Amino acid sequence: MKDLISIRSEVSGIVEFFQIKTNKLKRVLLPGGMIFVTNRQKKESAFKFGFAEPVKYTLKSKLALAFHCHHGEEIEEGGDVATIYSETDGEASVKKNKITVTKKSLVKEYSIDKNFIVLVNDGDKIKLGQPLAKIVSPFYGIVKYAFVPQESEKDRTKKIEYVEVLQNAVAYEIPDEFQIKVANGADIKSGAVIAEGVIREEGYEDLSIEKESFEEEKEEEETSAEEEVDEAEDESRGDFSYEEEPVESEFEEEEEANSGDDDDFPPFKKKKSK
Repeated sequence: MKDLISIRSEVSGIVEFFQIKTNKLKRVLLPGGMIFVTNRQKKESAFKFGFAEPVKYTLKSKLALAFHCHHGEEIEEGGDVATIYSETDGEASVKKNKITVTKKSLVKEYSIDKNFIVLVNDGDKIKLGQPLAKIVSPFYGIVKYAFVPQESEKDRTKKIEYVEVLQNAVAYEIPDEFQIKVANGADIKSGAVIAEGVIREEGYEDLSIEKESFEEEKEEEETSAEEEVDEAEDESRGDFSYEEEPVESEFEEEEEANSGDDDDFPPFKKKKSK
């Protein structure tokens, strides 16, 4: 029987669900959902920045604004959260809340605020894909994106309203069929059970191990069989070379004894008649 696994919170804080879907028994229906536990008692424990309007979620691209972290991922102090990349060649114009790149009639504008570190100067010549500004995390923490609700299930475009880096927080991805043991918004203590269940993949891992073991045994059997064949061939070659000498010797004796009849009885006929 598989062991029951409990997911326990490493910190005290408020429970926040993200894309958690359960049935009446509070068992997770789909994988990929996450549970955050955050401690927001101190203002400095959360670094938050937003945008003038929701931005499309693009990971590690080099056009327009791109993010460098997955939702729920750890980030180091000074780690890049997001970067604005130029979408064209041109000349930069840097204002307090905007960076503009102009190439003849083509103008690209990028909104920035106090959280952005500007990487170019006013009047710089800009190349396509060049970083213009970026946001870095002020401390080690967990990245949490606030996604705009999708209008329909067919809409696969993710847009982000704002981003948080949470200092005193943990995030757990909950496997499907695990049972949720806490309520959304609950205030829990460190060590509290968040969810529990069994990992179905363990059985497949066992099968994989058995398969590898079987393949190893099969390879050993094939190797030993090949070695036996090689030994047999070596022995066969040895016997053949051993018997070859007396035959040649006998043939030479007969050839000498019947040297006068070589025209009537060629050597191969003499050997055949015997």
